[in-house]
Amino acid sequence: MVKQYYKVLKKFNPQKDYGVKVRPQYATCLSMLKIGQKINQKDFAKEFGHEFTHKNTQKSREEAVYHAFMLGRKIGILQVLSTTELGYGIPYEDFIKIKSVVYFMKQHRGSRFKNIESKSHEGTRGTYARKLWKFNNWVTGKEVEFTKIYSSGKDTFKQKTEKIKLKGVDDLLHHYVQPLSQEREFVKVIKDYLLDPENETQSDKSMKVIVNAIKSYFEKNDAPINFKYNIKIGHTTSEDREGEASLNLDELMQLFTVGNPTLVQKTALLCKFHRGLDTSTLIDRFNFEAWEQLVSCFGTENYKKWDANLCPVPIKLTRIKTAYQHTGFLDKDAIDSLAD
Repeated sequence: MVKQYYKVLKKFNPQKDYGVKVRPQYATCLSMLKIGQKINQKDFAKEFGHEFTHKNTQKSREEAVYHAFMLGRKIGILQVLSTTELGYGIPYEDFIKIKSVVYFMKQHRGSRFKNIESKSHEGTRGTYARKLWKFNNWVTGKEVEFTKIYSSGKDTFKQKTEKIKLKGVDDLLHHYVQPLSQEREFVKVIKDYLLDPENETQSDKSMKVIVNAIKSYFEKNDAPINFKYNIKIGHTTSEDREGEASLNLDELMQLFTVGNPTLVQKTALLCKFHRGLDTSTLIDRFNFEAWEQLVSCFGTENYKKWDANLCPVPIKLTRIKTAYQHTGFLDKDAIDSLAD
């Protein structure tokens, strides 16, 4: 699997005003970087995570480094290195132009966003393509042994084992569709990737997407490959996550009080909480479709005249992922915050 590497462009100055809030632990993390250094967040967290965060697991330290590095990119301290700059694989933009990948992507649904464009919500098509791209860059240059069976005469065949240096998933597919290819040998290549240490921190849900993306690539190219992979072994499962912290009502109240949110933040939280919204439905549907429904309920576009006695206000929306239409309600606190 291809790691994401960063190059340090500038030295972080904790005294400088970068125009954004930098938490102390993120500042400590960024201060440890050296100009010209090429670093991967997983390796950095493993080696230095204990020095700037009290979190005691590798995964939690990686999350802290992830947020620090994202901030570093935003303020111009870090730059993401492309796969070509690292000397392996191909850029995503070139990968999705490969004929077999184009054919595969055309058979999947794109983004269901209808009001905004978002690169982070690409639908099944984009999600699968990016997972397949990572597999492609991992498999590129791998030397594997495949059994080839040749005709050596009338009704006779000769078996020969050949070492092949793969050029990517398109090349893997090419060898797989050859007559008399041995499916188990190709399954082993795929499972070697799934079992790669780089995938150890993936959750069972993420691994399911990766497995489905790879299987789908072969299937959509009319060459289905069959294998089983237990996503619950060695990966964080829903059972493991049951004990993780969740936001209760007391903590939500703290967000509204001690947290001192901005008016926009407070309003977004109240609308999500009252109406029951995931983030994508909030930004692409509620944000564009709630206004007319509010005006219809209150009978006026003059929000200063909205009568709170009419609350709760029904808001009908369609969930993006499932296209399921549902109705929820906004009560007085959310309406007052929206009016403010």
